[in-house]
Amino acid sequence: MRLIKDLNERAARFNVIIAGSYCLRYNPYATFQERVRRGIVIGLHKGYSLRSIAKLLNVPEHDVESHIRYMREAEFIVEKEGRIIPAFFIALREDVRRAKKAARRLGVEIGEVYKARWDVVMETYRKLSASSRFDFDRVGFVLIGAYSLDVGMLKKFEEEGKIMPRAPARKCGQYYMWGVEGGLESLGRYGMHYDELGEYGFASFGGRKRGEECPRPTPCLNL
Repeated sequence: MRLIKDLNERAARFNVIIAGSYCLRYNPYATFQERVRRGIVIGLHKGYSLRSIAKLLNVPEHDVESHIRYMREAEFIVEKEGRIIPAFFIALREDVRRAKKAARRLGVEIGEVYKARWDVVMETYRKLSASSRFDFDRVGFVLIGAYSLDVGMLKKFEEEGKIMPRAPARKCGQYYMWGVEGGLESLGRYGMHYDELGEYGFASFGGRKRGEECPRPTPCLNL
């Protein structure tokens, strides 16, 4: 097995994100403020032994075992088929690169589908009750986020029960949880993007970082 030689550096770039509610006793953000714990879950994700993880992180093996006990108690890690693994989704930088490449390709494909079936879009809109109050040219299309989903939308999908399951019940709360290696750009861009399709525009909702400018829609876009 090829080991990650720069495990400490990769742990420094690793971020944990949740969507849901949790209690202070097993606060996931506080738990993974310690770089060594982030390194441990990356190592477990890669299938390394505790001895290898301790060596790569340059810490005593008994320290790793102590963190393991706490994370097992908090149910951030679980034992499965004789292995200790993270109890949440993890995407390392190589996974992020693959996901972004696939997202760009799929975005182009979805755009082409909309263009090719624009008449279906208009016909479908006319079947909605909203069409009796707003003409089609007064309606803006809102995409769900850009690369990430809004917590409110996650809740709606959960209630629908078709797209995703309910957030898993954890030791002290109920929330989705995932860890991503990379800077803020790897966590997903939240809204404030738009593009044009003929005389109409597509926009994604959400906030923006302070000081970041967002291009203004042209007057013909009623978004």
